[in-house]
Amino acid sequence: MNEKFMKVLKIAIPTLTVILIASQLFGAPATSQKETLDLIQKNEMIEIEIAVPKDEEQGTLKQLDWNILAELDSYQDTLRVPFEKIFYVTVDETTGEKVGRPYFNATGENIQNNTFVNACKNKLFNQMLNQSAVIEALSDAACNTYADLDTDDSYVNAMMALNGYFNLLPDTEEGYCNPNSTLTRAEFLSLMMRADAPVDDTLTLNSKFEQAVGKSEHNLYAQEVQQYSYLNLSDKSLNSQTYNGTISRAEVIHYMVTRYYADELAELDLSSTKVTFTDAKDGGDIAAKQEFKGKDYATSYELVWAVNNPDDGLPTELYKSLVVAAEQGLIDAESDVRWDEGVTKAECIELLFDMASDEVILTQTEHEGSGAGSNGLGNPAYYDETTGYFDAGYAESGLTYDEDIADGYEGFTVVTHEDGTSHIVYNKDGSIYYPGDLMPNGDTYPGNEKDKEIAFQEIIDAMLEYEKQKGDN
Repeated sequence: MNEKFMKVLKIAIPTLTVILIASQLFGAPATSQKETLDLIQKNEMIEIEIAVPKDEEQGTLKQLDWNILAELDSYQDTLRVPFEKIFYVTVDETTGEKVGRPYFNATGENIQNNTFVNACKNKLFNQMLNQSAVIEALSDAACNTYADLDTDDSYVNAMMALNGYFNLLPDTEEGYCNPNSTLTRAEFLSLMMRADAPVDDTLTLNSKFEQAVGKSEHNLYAQEVQQYSYLNLSDKSLNSQTYNGTISRAEVIHYMVTRYYADELAELDLSSTKVTFTDAKDGGDIAAKQEFKGKDYATSYELVWAVNNPDDGLPTELYKSLVVAAEQGLIDAESDVRWDEGVTKAECIELLFDMASDEVILTQTEHEGSGAGSNGLGNPAYYDETTGYFDAGYAESGLTYDEDIADGYEGFTVVTHEDGTSHIVYNKDGSIYYPGDLMPNGDTYPGNEKDKEIAFQEIIDAMLEYEKQKGDN
């Protein structure tokens, strides 16, 4: 495990703080399991500190605000304008609304109050985020915005560009985005809510939640999703100590699986799964084994025990979450899971993106804007000067999509950009091709703007011939 030389667990009781140092440091635990159990028997709140990786937070955090995506104006020149150019965002002259990929929800509607998760579930936005050129462009924008990024770490930088554009977690007054800072449970829960919920000005603070965890600017958001947290309110494990402590990777993965893969988790049979890990195993019902099941703070005690004794395994509930995450491709079972380490800001956003990518929705009408090209109908090679969309249409206007496919013809849409270039959308599967990209038939998309109809018809003919040859084989 990366730098896994120490785990520090603080167990706080009224007049004493005991530091437990894991056996990796001296070859034997500084505090025996019996002594640990004796402390737990006092039934006191436990603060859990995860020491790896080392937190690298710099600067003074800006106040946490929550505004509709289209109304944000932070980092306008260095981040927002370049970001919107990369993703073809324009402003509708009639409505004044922003139109473009960050504003498409999962089903292709243009939403001003869109969320990060919904944007990532849209195939058009998601597909671009899987292109190296887009990652590099986002990295450049982020490096021009923040003072603490490594220009060689393009993917991390791109994650921080996404954080800044979607306003997930605040940056600092000094211009730091802190990609390597570890997240507290308060920050994590707040991030998860803000990434997946439209801005709602009617939210009010839950006084019972605040009483349980203490005052924090994250409470308004965290309270809405606390039910997915591994440490819970019911046994007081989510409290003023643990809420502000570093969250482990196991807990982060547990949250995502519980919320987004609930059916898969419910159906999981550990006896039949083929998933195994290099650094994680099922530790069973640790709370029952160590005789603190049913007590206040029991879940936090269980986590303390697992982190301090990693070779004995995780509680079954956490382990099952890791298995589902591996089966769904959210984590790689062949690499170290690092379940007992902390999660950085950049890592968490990457996990969110990977989760949303697994839920990309593809529909035949998923194209930019409205009008020609978005309804799947129209005359062949029809160009709408008003919308700027060029639709190859279907062979016969009025056919349904299924009828058209059965008729042997598949529609395409060309989207023209402000600079005169274009890209093509293959209606059958939503795949996108830019000038110079290889298409399924092996030809290169020319993006010929001088004679769109001729160039486009060549693409259609080549694609249809490719599909025919596949069928013949």
